[in-house]
Order: sequence, then C-alpha cells, then structure tokens
Amino acid sequence: MNFKDTLTFPNLKRAGRSILGRLGKAQDSIFIFDASDFKLRGCIFEKEDENVFLRAEAISYLDTPSMAAKDVIDQLRDKKISIPKKGLLLTDFNLVSGVSVPSDALDVSNDAQIDQLVRWDMESLVSEKAPLLTSIGRILTCKGYIDDQQRDLILDEIKSNEESVSGPVGLGKKRFGEIAIEKGILNGEELEECVAIQSDINTLLLDNEIDFSYRKVKSNMEESSCITCTMSAPLRDMWISAFGDNDIQILSISPKSLTALNPFKVSPDSDNKKRIFLEIDSAKAIIFSTNGSEISEFKCLDFQSTPLVDEIVDLINEFDLTDYKDIFFHYPTKENGQFIEDLQNIVHLDFYDVTEIRADNFQIDETAMSINIRNCAASIGLAYEYFSTELEGFIPTLEGHPPPPPIYKNYKFQVSGMAVIFMVLILSFEMYSIRYASNSQVKIDNLNTEAVINEDRNEKLEKRNSEIKIALTELEELERKKKTLEESKKVIESVLISRQKFIQSFLLSITQSAPDNLILLNIEETSWYEMKLTGWSSNQNSIEDFNRGLSNALSIWDLNIVDNKSRFSTDMFDSQGYKFEFLIAKKDYVEYK
Repeated sequence: MNFKDTLTFPNLKRAGRSILGRLGKAQDSIFIFDASDFKLRGCIFEKEDENVFLRAEAISYLDTPSMAAKDVIDQLRDKKISIPKKGLLLTDFNLVSGVSVPSDALDVSNDAQIDQLVRWDMESLVSEKAPLLTSIGRILTCKGYIDDQQRDLILDEIKSNEESVSGPVGLGKKRFGEIAIEKGILNGEELEECVAIQSDINTLLLDNEIDFSYRKVKSNMEESSCITCTMSAPLRDMWISAFGDNDIQILSISPKSLTALNPFKVSPDSDNKKRIFLEIDSAKAIIFSTNGSEISEFKCLDFQSTPLVDEIVDLINEFDLTDYKDIFFHYPTKENGQFIEDLQNIVHLDFYDVTEIRADNFQIDETAMSINIRNCAASIGLAYEYFSTELEGFIPTLEGHPPPPPIYKNYKFQVSGMAVIFMVLILSFEMYSIRYASNSQVKIDNLNTEAVINEDRNEKLEKRNSEIKIALTELEELERKKKTLEESKKVIESVLISRQKFIQSFLLSITQSAPDNLILLNIEETSWYEMKLTGWSSNQNSIEDFNRGLSNALSIWDLNIVDNKSRFSTDMFDSQGYKFEFLIAKKDYVEYK
C-alpha cells in the first residue's frame, strides 16, 4: 500500500501558474510569517477555487522585529507582489507541550481550574526551555557564523573542560564564545552581535507573564491530556506591534513545532489506523501517536547539539510498537537521508516524509518555483489549516491582536442603555395612563395611585443616575492614578534593567582584568555603585597590573579605585604572597571618617 495516498491533503499538482490563468477568478490570500532560528521568513499563500498555492517568499536576517517585517514586505513589493493586510505568525518561541489534568477539570464550568493547572506547567516550561532556545551556540549556528559540526565540537570541549578543571569554582573554565574565538572560527564582532541578541531576548523572557492556549486530545474516566502552547507575553506583544507598525494584522500566533504535520487526516479506508508522528528540529524531538482521529500523549526530547540516532530510538521505543507499522516524520534538514535510514534499520518501521508527500501534491506559482518546500513546511501546514473547511488542526494557537472589550464595558453602551430604559419606562407609563383614562372614576383613582408610585420610581431612577455619574467620576480618578502608577513602574523597571546590565558588565570587567596568578576572594557592594574587592596574589606586580587594567575598564561607568591596600600574607594553602583590598566608587567619592 502507498501510504502517501492515505494522508488526506488537497489533491493538487505541482505546476506553475500564470497570472492570466488567475484573472477574473475570486481569490483569497494570507501572509504567513515564520520567526524562527533568528530570522524572519514571509510567505504569501493564495486560494483559488479549491486550490491553495504558494505565491512568493522573502527572508530577512535583520535582528529588530519591526525592521525585519518591513524588510520582508519591501522585498515582496519590489517584486510587484500584492501584500495581504492579514497574517499568521509562526515562531519557535511559542512552545508546545502536553499536560495531564483531571477529566472533570475539562468541564465548561471549570475553565478557571484548568487554566490554573495549565499555567503552572507552562510557567515552568518557559523557564526550562527558553535557555535552550537562546544559547549562544544556537544563535551563532542560526546566524550562520558556525556550522553544526563546529558547535558540537565546542560543546564537547566545554564538557571536557568542566570535568577536568579543579580548584576554586570558576577558575580555568572557558565559555562557548571564548573557545570559538581561540579556534579561529569566530571573530569578536560576530560574538558581540550574538551576545547582544541573546541579552535582548533574555530581557523579555525574564518577565514571568505568559500567554497560553490548550486543546483536549485524549480522555478517560480519571485523567485527560491537553496539547498546550505558551509564549512570553512581552515577546508576543513585541511581534504583534512590529507587524502592526507595518500595517499587518496578526490573526494568531502558532508554534513552529508540529505545524508541518498540521493539519493531518488519515483516510478512513486505511487498514492501519494507528500511526506514529515524529518531528525533529535543531533543539528537540517530539513524538506522538494517533488512533483514528484521536491523538495520544506527547513525548519530547531536548538537545543542544546535533541529535543522535540512539536518542531518537530510545524516544520511539517508549511506545508499544507492536500496534504500529509506519512513522510519518518531519525533519527540516537537507542531510536527513542517512539519519532516517539508520532509524528505520533499528526500529523496523516504514518511515514516510510528510514534506515530500506535500511537495508531490502542492502547487507553486511560476514566479516562485525556486522556493525550497522543506524550508516552508510549517508555513504550508498552517496554510492548509487556514484555507481548509474539512481539515482541522490539532495544535492550539495564541490570539493575535487582543479582542475588543465586552460590550457591557463600553461607556457609550452604558449611557445609551440607561436612556433606552428611561424612555421605555416613560412610554409604558403614558400607555398605561391612556388605557385607563376612559374608565370609571374608580379606575381614575387607581390611576392616581399608580401615578404616585411611578413618581417615586422616577425619583429613585434620578438618584441612581446621580450615583452613576459619581461612580464615573471616581472611575476617571482611578484611571488617572493607574496611569501614574504604570509610569512609575516603567521608570523602576528601566532602573533595574540598567542595574542588571551594569552588574553583568562589571563582573566581566573584573574577570578580564585579573591576571592568572591572582585570586579574588570576595566582592562586596558596600553602597550604591560602591564595591570592595579582596583577593590574594603571589606577587605585588600582579596586583598593580590588576589595578591598572581594572581602572581602565571602570572609567566607562565613571568609577575609580579610590583606595588600594596590600600586605604580605599567605593563602589557604600556606603559599606566601600578598593580600589586597580595593575600594571602588564614583570619581567624586569622598570618604567620611
């Protein structure tokens, strides 16, 4: 059986399309952006009748989101491509995971409970996975400054160095960038650029605020599973604003993981309804199984270096393979043939590349025939889900632009509603009066009584209107105070970020200025931007060299070594030398005794 036919994708031919062939026909288009691997890829997809095809592609390597978005759009405009006003965003910073929750928590009445359960897991997921995505080795690899082999070589050396280094903590250990520069595969400017990117992203990730979404995928009597996605809220807002600055409305933000497999549907006439789906990228491997339309639990493996066959095999073997005959996989690496062949020889299942299946059944505009389908696999999966009325995706997404506030919170609606209610009351009273005006005197007496009652109601209504006006005034005052507090918060956060960057740079300056035969024993902050350093060296010259080097490094912060003392002493190993003490302060420092 050809299992390529059992995956239900639109039956499209890979062929060029002329502009004349599309004239006079209704079209729909969407801009799909892929912000992954520290670059931005933009693809325009169009739907004509029941066919979906890739119109154009552009890539930007600019680091600023707003500039990268503008660069992609400008490239396509230069090609005379019509730019859609709406888009979808993919990013590897939108993390995918599986969460187990009690079955009763998935009831509609328990939304708050399941939100809390998922949030706990997602906050820890961001803290755990974010450092892997922002490691300096990954950034350098994604930027093209080093290749996978060089990255793995440096990581192996770091591991070996950590195992061999002895003595006080921190002495003799080298960082990734230092080793890369020593080996001549990287220069200082390239490292500085990537460190700046790492610092900017980590600053956003330090905020504990997250956005998340989930979908139920499996349940039993006691426990259910959810597929979840989560992303740093400041990072999400940054990307939404970046596209908004370029007149693009982002409808949703999808995770890069598994989107190449999304959506999928197994043909009902297939003799093997149970399947395994596997995705491998530069940072992780994810595997899950299906039984018909039901998705089983996820298993995930993270790695910093190139994935090993044995690691993937162990992950696959966590499933009971007796019920499965094939694995549908996505591996966005060109050189994956031997890797997959090795997997197949060990696991003894048939492997089918979903990207190749889609390449055989996907349509590309004749102006974009040079596009590599494998690089756009995730965008293609998202395009199928967006345009399809039959295929349903299984991966949750995050909202793009925030939804409008509830109508009942709209001030104009509140005022109009009160006016309508007041008019209805008056109209009801008038109709009531007309109806009973022609009745007997008894009814007139009754009407007078009702009039008195309604007058009392009107008084109460007017009183209520006055209370509403007072409440609105108080609300405006609270909004003003809120704005003031938010502005104060921004100032405090700015000071803390500046303080954090200073401490990082200050410690780096100390380590770079210290000679090899000098040991720092203690760093104490005695006051704001006032430090006391104590240490030991085998000779006085090293202390003087350290004094000069550190003084030069401190000048950028308007700091100076205002006091330096040294005396003959011995260290913890009874070695003879000199113990020193530096006092670092602002250049206008005055010591009060």
